[in-house]
Amino acid sequence: MLSEKEKHGISELLDSMRVEDLQSLAQTVTSRLLVPENSFEAIQAIILHTDKASDLLKRRKIKKELLFKYLHYKRIPIESISDKSVHVSRVLEAWGSNDSQDLLNIMDSDNSLEGPPPAPVPSRNASHTSLCSLDMNREVLGRVETFNQLRRSGSSNSIMNYDENSSSSFVFDDQSRAATSSSMSMSQCQELAISFVRWYFQLLNSTVESDMTDWSTSHFWPDASAKVSLMSTTGELTECVEVLHNAGEVSTMLVQVFRKYKLKCNPNICEEGVRGKLSPHGLVIVLACGTLHNQHTACGVFEQVFSLIRDPGADNNWKIKQTEARLVGGPVSEVPSITNSQLEAVTFC
Repeated sequence: MLSEKEKHGISELLDSMRVEDLQSLAQTVTSRLLVPENSFEAIQAIILHTDKASDLLKRRKIKKELLFKYLHYKRIPIESISDKSVHVSRVLEAWGSNDSQDLLNIMDSDNSLEGPPPAPVPSRNASHTSLCSLDMNREVLGRVETFNQLRRSGSSNSIMNYDENSSSSFVFDDQSRAATSSSMSMSQCQELAISFVRWYFQLLNSTVESDMTDWSTSHFWPDASAKVSLMSTTGELTECVEVLHNAGEVSTMLVQVFRKYKLKCNPNICEEGVRGKLSPHGLVIVLACGTLHNQHTACGVFEQVFSLIRDPGADNNWKIKQTEARLVGGPVSEVPSITNSQLEAVTFC
C-alpha cells in the first residue's frame, strides 16, 4: 500500500500531465475497467489502484522529462543525462519509499502486451456542462494562461492544455458561455478547487521572490477582503493583518506578509488537502492546507479559505471575493489535512 507521503507525491507529479494521458494511465492501472472523465478522477483512480510507487513510475506515460521537472521543482539535483531509472530512484527517495525493487532495469509496463488499447473516453451529457479548467504556471507544469484568462468556449467538455515550452499560465477550456456555476457537478467543483489552489500558490510564491509576475488586483473583486493570522505552535495569535473592501490593499498585503517572513506555501494538492464547495447561488468556496517553508526548511503549516465568484464584466472569469489564512509556525509532524482545519468560514461535509 502507498504511504500518505507517496500519495501526496504522486498527486503532485501527476498534476502536470495532460488530461488525456492521465485518462489513459488510469485505464491501464485499472485494467481498462474505469474511464475517468477528468484529471481529478483519473489521479484518484491511479492512486487508489496503485500498490507500489515504483510500479507506477516505470510506466511509459511517466516520462523521464516529467520526472526531471518534478525533481527540479523539488530542488533535488540530478544530471539531465541520467537514465530514467536514476530519476525514478531519486523520486522514490524524496517520497521516503521503501521499495526494494531493482530500479536499474526499468521496463515499460504500458506496452501492447498489457491488454487491449485504451477505451475511448465517453462524451459528456449536455447536462454536464464544464468549467474553466485552471492549470498552474510553475516549472513542473509548463504553460498555462493566467487565471483571469480562463475562457468559456463552445462544447460541453473541459480540457486541460499543457505546453512544456512555455512558462506562462494555463488554459482550461471551459466550453459553454451559457453554462452557469450552479450547473457544476461535484467533481467539476473539486477539479476547479484543485486547479485554483495550484495556480494561486504558485503565483504567490513567485511574487514573493519577484515583482515580475502576473500578480495584480485584476484577480480580485474591487471590494475584496482578506485576513491573515500568524499563530504560534501552541495556537497563540502573534500577528493578525486584515484588509476590508479594497482589492489594491488586499493584493499588496497578501504578498507583503509572506515577504516579511520569507515564507512560501506548498499546498497539499490532493482530496485530503483541497476541497471545493458550491453554493446554490454560484459562489465557490475553496479550502486548502499545506506546509510553510522558509528557505529550505519546513517551518510550519497553513490553511486558507477563498470565496470565488464569476465576474460577468470580465468574460465571466473567476475572481477572489474574500480570503482568510492561518499560518502556524512550528515543526511539521504530519501531512496537513482539511479535516484538521480551524477556519470557520465554511463547513465542509
